[in-house]
Amino acid sequence: GYIAAFDERVKAAVPVNYITGFRRLLESIGPQDAEQNIYHGISNGLTHADFLEVRAPKPALIVPTTRDFFSIQGARETYQEVKRAYRAFGKEENLEIFEDDFGHGFTPKIREAVNAFFQKHLELPGDPTDEEVELLSVEELNVTSDGSDLTPYGYNTVFTFNSRETRTLIKNIEESRRDIEKHLNYVKQKAQELSGYCIPSDDDKHVFRGRYQREGYSVEMYALNGEGDYVVPLLLFVPNGSTKYPAVIYIHPEGKAADASPGGKIEELVKKGYIVAAPDLIGTGETGGGRGNSSYLAMLIGRSIVGIQAGDVTRVVNFLKNRSDVQFDKIGAVAFDEMCPTLLHAAAFNDEIRRIALINALISYKSIVMNEYYKLSFYSAVAGALTAYDLPDLAGCIAPRKLLLAELNDQMNQPASRELIDQEFAFVRTVYSNKNAIDNLKFLPSKSFSELLIWLRD
Repeated sequence: GYIAAFDERVKAAVPVNYITGFRRLLESIGPQDAEQNIYHGISNGLTHADFLEVRAPKPALIVPTTRDFFSIQGARETYQEVKRAYRAFGKEENLEIFEDDFGHGFTPKIREAVNAFFQKHLELPGDPTDEEVELLSVEELNVTSDGSDLTPYGYNTVFTFNSRETRTLIKNIEESRRDIEKHLNYVKQKAQELSGYCIPSDDDKHVFRGRYQREGYSVEMYALNGEGDYVVPLLLFVPNGSTKYPAVIYIHPEGKAADASPGGKIEELVKKGYIVAAPDLIGTGETGGGRGNSSYLAMLIGRSIVGIQAGDVTRVVNFLKNRSDVQFDKIGAVAFDEMCPTLLHAAAFNDEIRRIALINALISYKSIVMNEYYKLSFYSAVAGALTAYDLPDLAGCIAPRKLLLAELNDQMNQPASRELIDQEFAFVRTVYSNKNAIDNLKFLPSKSFSELLIWLRD
């Protein structure tokens, strides 16, 4: 469908088993594979019908199946909408729809309808009836010696295109870093814009859902108002006593329950004298339900899960600073794995988070784009980020506050080498040095929780 919309050389087009419409898609299974999601598509008013309408009046056949996971209702609505465009050209006969009562597949009936369509509009001879044929072997189908067009012809891949474009973007970021304060202000502005972060109000609206007691502390349950209609479920671990405590926001990809059991890491923090707030940021824990799909949907509407979650972190900060048992000037946060970019964004936007610890954090977005092979959850990415900033730039925005990075990971989710860390974080060290706060920036080669506890106390 997309190629037919963009390339004038396509004389007749048949999109099969996909055409529906974003309204019906979001009402049912949600966004699917990455290539189906046009960057900021919905926020720019695009849906499936638009890609067919720009083809009018060239011949097009829409082929849905009635039991596909792509809504048949959406396909029929799209056909009716696109038909108006063809009618405006006086070429209604060039747009057709053919349905088969089947699931997601390419049935004999569909194949015959497609054959007939191409024979009609491309003036091809022959019988459209589906028939058995003897298939050529893989070796016979190969045009090149090994079946790859890269080996003999040296064609570009997606990686070579991306890396070439990224070199220019990285050069622009490096040039911008020369004026540190101007660059950091620019980063904060653009990171909010690109990530889709919306500044939450200071209103501390929440529902208390109950409390239970453990040895030496209590566990309180809350529901904070999220953005829009969702809530942010929260567990609050409060040491027994009547004094004020420093607080730690504990952000884990598995949500609030990940380390909440007796004897777990959260209990270690509580017994060291911290109030610990463990939230289910949107997309985790109770609010989970398909991280990949949620990330694609956020991108379609011009936002990111990272930016939306960063707003949730600020809501937790607002909740904590309004409590009488929290030292509001001693609120810190720790994040693990793919949640680290969320905390980096939140801390860059909110200086009330005084201490930040990142455990197993991705070292940079650059490392993903500039390496052909990588392991990245798109859930932790911000589309378009490298047009203005990278993760180390956000770390620079945190200075002079305390920042701990324990076991930074490279693009393969393996511990980053000292050389790579020195290269990627040279700018961050410069920022901290210029603010006379180099001792507030600490790197740990391991993710030792005991070392985290020592760092929090210092």
